[in-house]
Amino acid sequence: HALDAVVREIKEETGYEIGKVAHLGTVSELYASQKGMQHFLLQVFSAAARKHHGHAEFEPVWVALQDLEKRRASIIPSDYLMVTRMYLKKESGYFDCEMREIKGKGIVLKKFEKLEHA
Repeated sequence: HALDAVVREIKEETGYEIGKVAHLGTVSELYASQKGMQHFLLQVFSAAARKHHGHAEFEPVWVALQDLEKRRASIIPSDYLMVTRMYLKKESGYFDCEMREIKGKGIVLKKFEKLEHA
């Protein structure tokens, strides 16, 4: 099951046990860079960190929600919108996203829109 996979992968990657896991939606993300076009299909979840076990493949970066706007320039544009729209504003569903890496400007968001299904 997807929720079991999220719990397992978060523990393996970060060393954290998590709870209160909820699926927020799906993001289809197209990313154009000098390496070419890449497509990511992201399943977005929220969760509460419970306990750290000290072993991890990497250390996550924690940003307090009240500091989100101040840190916006250092956050990937689509990640910022996943947090603000899907988590804070509770918009769920399927989102279509396009980003492009532009020399001298970094990653520029072209589109992040919710798709309505008939």
